[in-house]
Amino acid sequence: FFASRRPDAYADEKVRLGERVGYQITSAIVNARVFADLRRAERTAQGGEKRLKELYDNAVQEIAHRKRAEAALKESEVRFRSLFDEAPIGYHEIDTQGKITRVNRTELAMLGYTSEEMLDRPVWQFIFPPDESRRAVLDKLAGKTGVGTPFERNYRLKDGTEIPVLISEQILRERDGEIS
Repeated sequence: FFASRRPDAYADEKVRLGERVGYQITSAIVNARVFADLRRAERTAQGGEKRLKELYDNAVQEIAHRKRAEAALKESEVRFRSLFDEAPIGYHEIDTQGKITRVNRTELAMLGYTSEEMLDRPVWQFIFPPDESRRAVLDKLAGKTGVGTPFERNYRLKDGTEIPVLISEQILRERDGEIS
């Protein structure tokens, strides 16, 4: 599983907001650079039209580079989402309290739930025995126990039956070591 300090760290609206803010910041930086270059050219009046043409060409290249970088980032996000959602095995992410923040389609189909039924609920509500699972998840998130080799637990399907599932965990951390 993946863990996040923020329950909505990967929510679509947050990603879109981040993209818009990033685009606006990038645009503002490019505009500021172009404006500063143009002001410098006006003040010094050296090179006249040739210098202005160079500045214009540089601005066009910088804008084109930014647009290519934005397109590459969007393509990468689409690929990641597709890999996550269409993976042949079930995946979910949880926050630092153990609540599910993201679940892929494979796991939803395997367990028979909708994303609305699983999201924002503690992961141990879907695992048997829930008390043992709760303790294990919270201990791992608190750093009391390590993330090790895969292990088996019984997951409870929506119809109440249980199935054995092999679990492999991964805790994502920021550069400072905090759970991301």
